Amino acid sequence: KSKKQRRIASKAARARTAAGLQGDEPAIKVPLHKQSIDLPSGMGEEEGRKAAEAREGLKDSMRDARRKGIREDNYLRGMR
Repeated sequence: KSKKQRRIASKAARARTAAGLQGDEPAIKVPLHKQSIDLPSGMGEEEGRKAAEAREGLKDSMRDARRKGIREDNYLRGMR
């Protein structure tokens, strides 16, 4: 590697290490639709809004994953 590439790689490695040690964000980001989480139930107005937002986020994540799969499939079919 060149000096510049080594410097950039070192900076990225330090950033990954710092993020992992601080606990702000996990080192590995797991997509929302692949996480095993319990969605909040909507008892009451405030909790209902939070539950709706959580379901919306999950729905968007699932939709993005489905579209990504379709795009990849179409790309691979085009290569045949």
